[in-house]
Amino acid sequence: MPNTQYRTETRLLSQRLREIREELGITQIDLSESIGQSQTFVSNLERGNRRIDVVELIDLCDALGIEFVPFLEEFEASVRAMRGERKRRKLKLPSNRARPRRRA
Repeated sequence: MPNTQYRTETRLLSQRLREIREELGITQIDLSESIGQSQTFVSNLERGNRRIDVVELIDLCDALGIEFVPFLEEFEASVRAMRGERKRRKLKLPSNRARPRRRA
């Protein structure tokens, strides 16, 4: 599997984050200050020169004022469309799992 930094999906994520930032009229400097990172961090992220972990993505969504889960759903839909795939079913946990008992 190729390094995820160079995958099309990473580029899609980076582009969408940049589009949202620009639509909101937020500069890279303002965004970087909001998340406690450097402007270079944001620039590298938007250019696809840096991968992002889920915690950083949550911080970015918070700083941009967008909800994390809907953002991920939108991203997933764009990736699936790019790949020509259908949306997958929601995760269902097995019903035979024992549930923890509440203590009185």
